[in-house]
Amino acid sequence: AALDDIPLDALIADYANEFHDPLYVTEVISDFAAVDCVLTGSAAMPESLPVLIGYEPFKSILEKLPTVSGRELAKDLLLDTRYRRDVFVRGGRRLAADNREMVMRGLAFALEQPLADMRFHAKMSFGEMRFDNAHARTLAAMLENGPLALGDLVARAHAQDIDPQAVVADVHALLLTGQIRPVYRGTPEAAAGASAMQDAVRARAGSTRDAIGFLPSPFGTAFAVPVADQIFMGLPPQHGAESLAEAAVAKLGDGPASELVTKRARAWRRNVRYFGSLGLLPAKAP
Repeated sequence: AALDDIPLDALIADYANEFHDPLYVTEVISDFAAVDCVLTGSAAMPESLPVLIGYEPFKSILEKLPTVSGRELAKDLLLDTRYRRDVFVRGGRRLAADNREMVMRGLAFALEQPLADMRFHAKMSFGEMRFDNAHARTLAAMLENGPLALGDLVARAHAQDIDPQAVVADVHALLLTGQIRPVYRGTPEAAAGASAMQDAVRARAGSTRDAIGFLPSPFGTAFAVPVADQIFMGLPPQHGAESLAEAAVAKLGDGPASELVTKRARAWRRNVRYFGSLGLLPAKAP
């Protein structure tokens, strides 16, 4: 029945071609094992098994399955997965349990939206998540000024008498709901390269055809930045949202301020701090 909702061109590309040969994940894992490649997990971190296993019916069923491939197959059936996005590594080895430095300092985490837009409950495919607690809100506030490594989050939480396991649980919850993402630790060299590319992307913001809705950051990834916000970044300070929107539309050459641009302008004061924390603003931003 779901095929009725798929656009015809996508239906043809995905199903009506000579390469369409559906496989179970158990078959794929077996084939990759033949060339010394092991499954490290989903390309989408929130879909990883350790995060899902705490919820029913996953917990009761998956705990009974002794193999990785069996658990992944059961998870696909429980979630009605159509397409998997997995990462395999040749000769991959699991991180040693005592490799604490790699875990605590190897990756940082960044907010996916301003703190004011954070939500602490969500409906997921496996149930409803609610984590509106002081720990989760404190962790989100820690990230408001920029990405932090897990070790930094734990250290700051410890100073406030917060259990490190609560930090890990909140990180999982925020990852699963798509409100934070793992990033690399920033460096001056990365910041310089990102700044040059940001200038090039913002220079295209005035073109409807060539505009790009993302800006690269010094943290090894790009973040979504609407074209209107990219225009705002290059404008002198405005006294109100309406005047900011009018100045942006004048630059775009599209006539009176549209509702979407005005909406973005009203949120600009809130968003500018968020963009600044990710190193996305030009050197002399308003």
